[in-house]
Parts: sequence; structure tokens; C-alpha cells
Amino acid sequence: MAGHNADLIRGVYGFNWAAVDDRGRGLAAAGKVMAPDVEARVSPEVGDRTLHGLEGFAVFVAGLEEDFSEFRYRAERFEEVSPEQVLVTGQIEARGRRSNMPLTTPFGHLWTMRDGRAIRVEARVGS
Repeated sequence: MAGHNADLIRGVYGFNWAAVDDRGRGLAAAGKVMAPDVEARVSPEVGDRTLHGLEGFAVFVAGLEEDFSEFRYRAERFEEVSPEQVLVTGQIEARGRRSNMPLTTPFGHLWTMRDGRAIRVEARVGS
């Protein structure tokens, strides 16, 4: 079931974060929904760190270009687990830049919203 907050963040998904033009459109979409001081907790499986602000998020996604020729979050489900939280689940679809090997793995993002803006995002990959 999707609600108001789910509708707000839906537009952040589907971009190829490893491609410059697509990443620019994705960052513009993220800027509309993320608070300037958003905290994004990166999955423990890929670094277990917290990104601070939109600038920290932009630096992180720009780094994907180094390792991947394609990196997309294909959101399949948006569930409002509380009035302030949305759980997004789906598949990461990626392709190694050097190896050209495809990678698909499940992901989950727990978004915390306040006044129509994301103030925190927690990520998990794998099953």
C-alpha cells in the first residue's frame, strides 16, 4: 500500500546512478524530497557509514561510476509502516564497469519523513 509519503519518494528510484546524466536527474529528484541535512545510513554490507546532507549523498552516488557502468534501485514495494516511515524494497540491478558482469541483489530502504521531507534513510542489501 502506498500513501502520501510513499508518493513523495517514489520519484527517487529507477535512475542509473552510475551514469552522469541520469545521476543528475536523480539528484534533482532527491533534492526535492530530502531535507538538506538528511542522514543516509549506508548498508553495512557496503561500508556501514552515515552520509550527511545532500552533498554527502551526491558524493556517494558519484563514486558508483568508478565501479559500475550501471547501478539502479528497482523499487518494487512501498509500504508506509508508520505515519513517518516508508519501507521501500526491491532489487539492485548493476553491471561491473571492468568485468561487465551483472549483479542483482535485494535491497531495503527505510525512509523517515518529517513535514514532507526525508530526514533519514537506512539502507540494507541482500536477503
